[in-house]
Amino acid sequence: MKLRRIEILRAAWGAVLLFAPSAVLSALHGVQADRKALVVTRILGARHLVQAWVSGINPSRGMLAAGAVVDAIHSLTAFGLGILDRRRLQGGVADGIVAAVWAGFGWHQARAEITQPDTSRDRRA
Repeated sequence: MKLRRIEILRAAWGAVLLFAPSAVLSALHGVQADRKALVVTRILGARHLVQAWVSGINPSRGMLAAGAVVDAIHSLTAFGLGILDRRRLQGGVADGIVAAVWAGFGWHQARAEITQPDTSRDRRA
């Protein structure tokens, strides 16, 4: 069994977003936590928890790549939100950067999986 330690960090981040969204929005993003922002932040936290669970233990290359794509799309939409709604610019940029970092981690690990041979069959033989 192969555990991706980075997903423990993702799960912790997701739990913070889910259970303490106003603290994250005000402290890290400098955003006034209105009802819409709280709901979206909680949904994002739940998404991170699901992604950590799905890609945390023995993920395939495809799963890692799919997670990186989801994070990249999240990053682009966060930047877009900041551009379209100037009141949310600081939060959108901060969230976009965080999502881009997650995408980078996922992409890096997906590419590393490509270069490492699959030895699981050798151990079973």
